[in-house]
Amino acid sequence: MKVSILVPVYGVEKYIEKCAISLFEQTYKNIEYIFVDDCTPDSSIDILYTVIKRYPERENNVHILHHKKNCGLAQARNSALDVATGDFILNVDSDDYLELDAVEILCRTAYTEKADVVVFGSYIVFEKYRVAVPNQYNYTTKQAYIKSILKKQASSCVWGKFISHKLYTDTKIKAIPGLNQGEDYAVIPRLLYYANHIVILKDCLYNYTQYNEQAYTKSFRKEHVQELLLADKILSDFFETKTDGDLYKEDLIVARLRTKTYMLKIAKHVIDIKEIAQIYSDNPRRYYSSLSFVDRLLLFLLHIKCYKLILLITKAGFELKKLMSIHK
Repeated sequence: MKVSILVPVYGVEKYIEKCAISLFEQTYKNIEYIFVDDCTPDSSIDILYTVIKRYPERENNVHILHHKKNCGLAQARNSALDVATGDFILNVDSDDYLELDAVEILCRTAYTEKADVVVFGSYIVFEKYRVAVPNQYNYTTKQAYIKSILKKQASSCVWGKFISHKLYTDTKIKAIPGLNQGEDYAVIPRLLYYANHIVILKDCLYNYTQYNEQAYTKSFRKEHVQELLLADKILSDFFETKTDGDLYKEDLIVARLRTKTYMLKIAKHVIDIKEIAQIYSDNPRRYYSSLSFVDRLLLFLLHIKCYKLILLITKAGFELKKLMSIHK
């Protein structure tokens, strides 16, 4: 079984060495590596070339694609997927890294279980410690798992999934170019809908770095609002066309509420909060029970227009996480 590891590269000169080492030192041998230079403005690619030279046994299986202009995360993933030749696809973000036996475990599981998707756990990595987040899902049906992802109770991250290449080619489902915030969420539920057999592992095989302040998901820009709304629309349109689409209708409503609270959590200014207030204002409050206490509180404060208090709460939460990561 051949595995293609896809790695978009942009602005990760502090992290790419550790990422690449974890990939090249995998205990599994039959791997091709596809890195996509999305016009990174720093020395990430130079560092990558230096690391490659340390692993001559892997060098012939490494491909580096260069975009002529910065296209964003979604297109970088697609560019790598377009040239991948592996039986299975594993996405790794270039500021993260793998456990050294990750690919071996995933291949063994996919083969023995005859799975076309293997979902696995991760470590959340702070500056001085990391926290294991094993999968606790115990879904009896594929539908239940998809519903949980739509409601954003289970992770939709593409990097937490080991996916058959055939599933991509048969469905022709790919990331939406230009949709860089919520790109995984728009892809994963649609792919899983067509999966024949999904296996969920508790094993933590991926290390998700939290201290890269330049990461795409840690910033708020006006275009992010439209991207998140587009991701919601793509999924709504997709399930509306399915004969069993009504089964997911309420989950998509909860998803829209979670989109709104996520926007609030990354907003930087009162003007952003006011703009977010206009989004999905027609969702009935009876769906609030599916949200966390913090999310319900944020929506309540939004309803009574306590915009500054929302900012104080979200900033306090961010600073607390930052302090914990430094001093633990």
